[in-house]
Amino acid sequence: MSPSTKDRTSVEDNSCRLQEIRTVTEPKVTIIAIHGLETSSAGTWVYKHKRVRTSNHSGDTPGQPTKAAEETNWLKDPNMLPLDVPTAQIYTYDWPGNFLSGSIDEPLKGHATTFLADLGAELRRQPKRPIIFIASCFGGLLLAKALVMEYQDRDRRGDILSQTVGIVFLATPFRGTAAAALAKWAAVGARLIGKESSQSLVTMLWRTKKQLKELIDDFEEVMAHPMPMPLRCYYEQQKTQMVRRLRPRILGRALAPLSPKIMLVDQNSASLSGARYKQGRNVPHVLMNKFSGRTASDYKILIDDINHFVSKAQHTIYGRSQAPSIAHVMIPGRRNKDFAGRNIELERLASLIPPSSSENHCPVNAIVGLDGVGKSELAMEAAYRLHENYSDCSMFWVRSDSEESLKADYEGIMKALGLPVQPDNAVREVNQELDNRPGPWLLIFDGVDEKETFFKKWLDSEWLPKNKVGSILITTGNRGIASKLEAVTVDLSFMNDNEALDFLTRRLGSTHAGIDPTGQDADTVELLRLLAGLPLAIDLATKYINNTMCTVRDYVELWRKQGGKMIRSLCEFPSGQQRHSSDVSRRAMAATWLITLERIQQNTKASFEWMKFIAQCDQRNIPISMIERETGVTLNDAIEELMAYSFVTRPEYGSQCIDVHPLVQLAMKIWLSQRGQGKSTTLRTIERLQLPFPTSETLDKWKDEIGHVESMLEQHSDESIGYVQSVWRVIYMAGHARYLLNDKTRATMLHGRAMRMEALNPANLSATAARLRREGKYQEEEMQYNEVVKQHKVIFENDHPIVTEQEKHLASTLLMQGNTESAIKIYSRVLSVEERMLGTEHPCTLATRRSLGLSLKANGDLAGAIAHYEALLRVEKETLENISAAAISSMDELAILYQQQAQYTQSESLLRRIVRRKNGIYGEHHPSTRASKRLLTLAQERRYSLSKDAGTAPRTDDMR
Repeated sequence: MSPSTKDRTSVEDNSCRLQEIRTVTEPKVTIIAIHGLETSSAGTWVYKHKRVRTSNHSGDTPGQPTKAAEETNWLKDPNMLPLDVPTAQIYTYDWPGNFLSGSIDEPLKGHATTFLADLGAELRRQPKRPIIFIASCFGGLLLAKALVMEYQDRDRRGDILSQTVGIVFLATPFRGTAAAALAKWAAVGARLIGKESSQSLVTMLWRTKKQLKELIDDFEEVMAHPMPMPLRCYYEQQKTQMVRRLRPRILGRALAPLSPKIMLVDQNSASLSGARYKQGRNVPHVLMNKFSGRTASDYKILIDDINHFVSKAQHTIYGRSQAPSIAHVMIPGRRNKDFAGRNIELERLASLIPPSSSENHCPVNAIVGLDGVGKSELAMEAAYRLHENYSDCSMFWVRSDSEESLKADYEGIMKALGLPVQPDNAVREVNQELDNRPGPWLLIFDGVDEKETFFKKWLDSEWLPKNKVGSILITTGNRGIASKLEAVTVDLSFMNDNEALDFLTRRLGSTHAGIDPTGQDADTVELLRLLAGLPLAIDLATKYINNTMCTVRDYVELWRKQGGKMIRSLCEFPSGQQRHSSDVSRRAMAATWLITLERIQQNTKASFEWMKFIAQCDQRNIPISMIERETGVTLNDAIEELMAYSFVTRPEYGSQCIDVHPLVQLAMKIWLSQRGQGKSTTLRTIERLQLPFPTSETLDKWKDEIGHVESMLEQHSDESIGYVQSVWRVIYMAGHARYLLNDKTRATMLHGRAMRMEALNPANLSATAARLRREGKYQEEEMQYNEVVKQHKVIFENDHPIVTEQEKHLASTLLMQGNTESAIKIYSRVLSVEERMLGTEHPCTLATRRSLGLSLKANGDLAGAIAHYEALLRVEKETLENISAAAISSMDELAILYQQQAQYTQSESLLRRIVRRKNGIYGEHHPSTRASKRLLTLAQERRYSLSKDAGTAPRTDDMR
């Protein structure tokens, strides 16, 4: 920004912006101040004096406000920060952080992304110089998130983190705050009365919120080792009157009995483990970012901290640039600090997995166990412990439950190793690099399944890297895979009672109402018995208890209520899908899942829509953008609750994809199937897919989503679905995408499937039936039309016009074979449908009536046939002048029927009309006209032979 930029301290239109409030000719350092929740830069840094002090006329004392200065903004007051750090260029950053008004409901990541973009754009216009941040309250969390995001985005990492030489945090709630409950209620109330509120931000302040804990873990790790950072943490020492803080007043009065005074951000919450210096201020929270004047003692302490950052700036930057490079650590997610038990297994892994040049080969080890016992968590904890003892050892995590996941993770390793990205050769290139790499490494294959072809292609002992400075670890539920790899196995079973109690206590907290740390009370004993030592079940149960604030006894009661038939049916997984899980583990997982599912279904429809979609996808790397696009439900509306209950997880912090545990996904499918919604949900999901046709321009989207599309297509067999045009289209497009991705095997399989489904297309079946009729193969034609009608009834309702049209083709085939009774039944049903839906005068209805009359005639029911033809003529309301060709044909048939019934007078009268009309249309010598004349002569002769009055008869020669 230019020096002429005006000082604007209000946030307009909820916009985020960087504002320069003080400039110097040759700045040496940049100071950026970020406000917190429920405020803006206009008020955050301003101290309002209780009374106005006057000064003498000769001049003002530095730091003392004049009569005109009833407020002191220490960031821009020329007698304060600008005077104490004269070489500083000072900015404020405004973002919409009000939880009671003027806020936008954007998650922390969105605000951090905007902050990085705004600051990066400004810094690119200036020479590089040291940066010092001053962050107040929630602004500190915004800053922490932004710095973590910049560090994790290696491809687009800028200069913000590398140029930062110090951070001052003013009462930032790193550990959350119990007062956030009141803030959250206030945010809800604000929405109810029509004001905006940023509830997604406020919810992070709950002490139990996992997102906050994960963010701070990441931030402390970045600040401590990769980017050593001087930090100062300030905390308040006076309580805040919460009722005064909460608006509107109606909410303040309602909450008054709950929290008269609260320490919003105490020393524990405001402290980071990486901050050597922590300073308290004897003020309430609202004054933590304000100073009365330059002579205030706590202001002097703050200025000393800032000047210390300035004096050590170049040393900090230089030391950071000279830091030795660190090994590549590519482990998804963050370390689980609540990890409990498994000491025997960890000790065994600690002796097996460290790479050692003394070995004459690359060791292969395997963690083998049932689904849900914590194989991946154990592998992750073992890897982190290895990193603590072998900091030079690179670690690479490869998801191996599908070929797509494996290839994607290998591409990520290629980028980390600096290799040219070659998607088709990523696996081969990375393994060759590891074979030639001098430094130690650990390669972890997580979730190797039992698919034989996949195993032979990618995870064969002859194919894996063999460098003796490396080590390989796999997790699998199939002992046979470990045997084929000649791996040393570490068996993992259910937790014992002590381990399960330790895990439960860590997740709930030993002070939680109803939990006995000794495990002796009846409720705790019963809960542990029900959870069966299954880590996944314990995790789901504790998430529910923490999020609903219920007691252990409450949860046990819920379990009992949900027991019985539903849980037993939920545990009866289809054969082959869960053959490695025991009945006990299935029951424990199913019950805990069911309790939580019912709560989500009742309270959050958005989250439930996500679950129904996710149930159709592959378990790993489901793009959030795909879920949002296909369900119409945004991330903010669903992800928080699903992650809170551990239904879904993110592979790593800030990832734009989510994973779902196979057992949770399977249970969701069974839940849908129990209610008869399985097939319909799958078909609806496929029909709603908004994927473009695969081309070179759209291939990136297909590359991210094709695995999930194929998973949807594999939910039900084509025979059970029949021909569905939208499904056929998706199969065809997926095959073409595989072709463009050079996966010829999958492309061939999908295109073959599309061709088989196309054969089920009723239109194609109809064409085949017509061909059989031309060839005189009426029995085969009948079978074909029966299949056509059956397929159409799957797609359409029984009375749909397309169905009735095919039924008429079938009736025609039956009639040609002499099966007149069956033909009559079909024509009669179709006629009643068409009269009801199309009307008696519709051409289709008239045509069906003609066919029914013909069938009745062929069946010998001449009276019935006559009745239909007479009705047909009455409906057509034809006269001799406008009679149609179709009506003339019907009249011919009726005339013949009259003669067969010896009704010669009616036949003769009708034929005279026909002959006159045909003379006018075709001419008297036309074959059709002459045929009608012969019928007329025959009618006359038969009538006269019966009448005895031959003298009145015209001469036959005249007629000829």
